[in-house]
Amino acid sequence: MAIEVIPAEQAWATYRRNTLARWPTREQPDRLSPLAAPQARQVFGLTGSERVFCIGSCFAREIENALVALGFDVLSVMREFPRSPNRQRSDRGMLNKYNTATILNELRWAFGEGPAYRHEDVLVGLPGDTLLQDLQLSGPWYAEEPVHAHAFRDAFNAFFRRIAEADVVVLTLGLSEVWKDAATGLYLNHAPTEAMVAAWPGRFSLHVLDAQETLAQLEAIDALLGRHLRPGWRLLLTVSPVPLWSTFRDQDVLLANTYSKAVLRTCAEQFTVGRPHVSYFPSYEFVTLSEPALVWREDDFRHVDPRFVDLIMASVMAQYGLGGGAPAKLLADSRDRVLRRAPGAGQAVGWRARWQRWLYRLGRWRRDRRTAQAARLAARQVQGHVERWDGRWLTGWAFDPQSARPVPVQLWLDGELVAERPAADERADVAQAHGPAALHSGFRLDLDALLPASRRPGAELVVQAGPLRLKTLSLGEAPVGPLDARQAGA
Repeated sequence: MAIEVIPAEQAWATYRRNTLARWPTREQPDRLSPLAAPQARQVFGLTGSERVFCIGSCFAREIENALVALGFDVLSVMREFPRSPNRQRSDRGMLNKYNTATILNELRWAFGEGPAYRHEDVLVGLPGDTLLQDLQLSGPWYAEEPVHAHAFRDAFNAFFRRIAEADVVVLTLGLSEVWKDAATGLYLNHAPTEAMVAAWPGRFSLHVLDAQETLAQLEAIDALLGRHLRPGWRLLLTVSPVPLWSTFRDQDVLLANTYSKAVLRTCAEQFTVGRPHVSYFPSYEFVTLSEPALVWREDDFRHVDPRFVDLIMASVMAQYGLGGGAPAKLLADSRDRVLRRAPGAGQAVGWRARWQRWLYRLGRWRRDRRTAQAARLAARQVQGHVERWDGRWLTGWAFDPQSARPVPVQLWLDGELVAERPAADERADVAQAHGPAALHSGFRLDLDALLPASRRPGAELVVQAGPLRLKTLSLGEAPVGPLDARQAGA
């Protein structure tokens, strides 16, 4: 079915009037090389005073940073979340929503439509395990004890309800490979672990969404926002240029990523037709059509360099005419910063070009040296993970890439060393992921046997592998009850 039917007279009139209708040539490459400058149709205006809420993949966090720098009131910037001794890195990644299905889940819970949010549906733990994973957020990366997992989720739900205060919602579409939990009927934001798949055969499945289902989810998101946001709200829609990190399909990830982005871009185009409150901005096209050396961060080929994100947002601001003449200067300055990453891509000539090229190479050499030093340091560091804890047995792995000797796993109870055991059990799965040095890296500790019987309820237990703190646990709290039939996949 056609998304638009345009009479021939109108189509030809549009072609003659549209200065952007023809593909750039090598004689006039400015709009394409080295920096693409795609122009999307502007269907509504902005003043710069709007309150903004960003939803989507990791690229949405980059958009947030750029909008904050431009002076917008960004409601989705994370503030004051409950801390846990186990989360040593930033919680911003917890907000990443990679697919339309789980964005729809969060909105339904936030606005109280459909089945109510329940911890027992969302926070998943293996049978007998007291560490819970939120597969609607970041899954095993933030496995937590129930008290911390529940506190974070309650705070996150309250935080997400702030979207009702937004004037503008920025929705970034990420990927089309989505996992589903048959026990709860929920699509997931993170893949279930192999241990979960083994514990509950048939419970989880991978869904490769098509355009029809993705579009239906977008329409449901739009309807929810329309019912609960204030009149005059607007939606800025974009497709994340960040490619898939990996695929679970039996094909090259390069092909899987092309399919995923094609579906999302198709749905974005179809969704905007006939919706005057929705505007598409072409961050995906900015990235994919520009010179790669100017786009990607220097540590990978997936994440967009912050200077390029600034260029994208400056282009959006210039298109919407925010701030009088300032956006034009902002856009020019942003282009200059990006072009300085690769002298010779711009128009500089002579001694100035040679000087810039020398500075660029010097800076690149320094960055490469720092990266190599960091890699060597990381290679010398102990690696490990606590996988399970059922109140008695503590299971995990730890190894030192620079030593064949087992890493000592220490238990510190309220700051006092009470036990030490080597991580020496054979773990073929860890060796497969981390190399031969990790073959004898497993440990399984009986806390009843190792900890003093006189330990106080709620005592803090720190699990340490050499110099690496693996986990901080609280002892003596009420155990997690058995999974109900629905959660267990019955």
